[in-house]
Amino acid sequence: MVMFGPTDFQIENYSGNMASWNDFGKFIASLNKGRDQLPENIKVKVDELTRGVSDPLEKIIRLYGFMQQNTRYISIQLGIGGWQPFSAEFVGQKGYGDCKALTNYMQSLIKHAGIKSYYALIKSGDGRYHLNTDFPANQFNHAILAVPVENDTMWLECTSQTIPAGFLGSQTDNRPALLILEDGAKFAQTKSYGKEENTHMRIVSGEIDQSGMLKLKANNYYTGLEQELQHDVINILTKDRIKEFLNRVFDLTTYDVNHFRYNEIKTAIPKIEEDLELTVYKYATITGKRMMITPNVLTRGGYNLTADPERKTDILIKYAYKNTDSVSLRIPDGYEVEY
Repeated sequence: MVMFGPTDFQIENYSGNMASWNDFGKFIASLNKGRDQLPENIKVKVDELTRGVSDPLEKIIRLYGFMQQNTRYISIQLGIGGWQPFSAEFVGQKGYGDCKALTNYMQSLIKHAGIKSYYALIKSGDGRYHLNTDFPANQFNHAILAVPVENDTMWLECTSQTIPAGFLGSQTDNRPALLILEDGAKFAQTKSYGKEENTHMRIVSGEIDQSGMLKLKANNYYTGLEQELQHDVINILTKDRIKEFLNRVFDLTTYDVNHFRYNEIKTAIPKIEEDLELTVYKYATITGKRMMITPNVLTRGGYNLTADPERKTDILIKYAYKNTDSVSLRIPDGYEVEY
């Protein structure tokens, strides 16, 4: 593949250079310069939210929640709008903007509270592994905010109205982000979530009757990247749509969802608790005196790997995770385990 990028260029009235990442960073900084002025009523609100709060982290969390509750993501990219964010004043007045505008707005909020941060360009989505850091060019499709905190960096995804402060998710985790400095730019790696953060623990208990029907309860605990699907389900779908989703998500013949409950804990590594009660019809197959069952009730699927004598290509694991299942089934009277 061949990659092209300009050295000297001009977009509308802004001139730039991409000979180096530092030069590119200076160009982005020139686009953002002077666009951090907040409306007076928003300044007053920032002062109210942070009054008496000494912990910078708590200030960030409060202002992030304020931003989420009072803005929404709308992508308008006319002319230079694909490069330059709407001003913080515009977003504060209108309540909307794209990723650039909302990131610039959030940066302006915490700047008013005395907290320094960095506007950051990133390549979101599945293309995380294809950013060529050796070739200065606009390879980015998204903007987020990097906030230095004690011995760490807090990353803020400013386009979501629901995720907790400090959690990025699978679209922007574990990849290089270009921090825009006043005099250039530098790369930093976003948060990587490992198998201790990405977990799914499922505890299933059930009872099989003489006809082969199973009534079960399932308690699920999701964390990190493993909770993203459930997060979207409970934050986007109505209660009726959630039940429709649950009625088709499991690899079972015929079943009904009798009850479901969710509890979302919004921390930097988010957690979701899910309680389910299901009736599975014809769960067991009865042949003569025998009842055939699949003990792994809900966590089915996957692949059977073939034995290759010599591997020729590398394995790419997008992220590490840990799944734990515990299943307890009571069989009907008169039956005992044969095999």
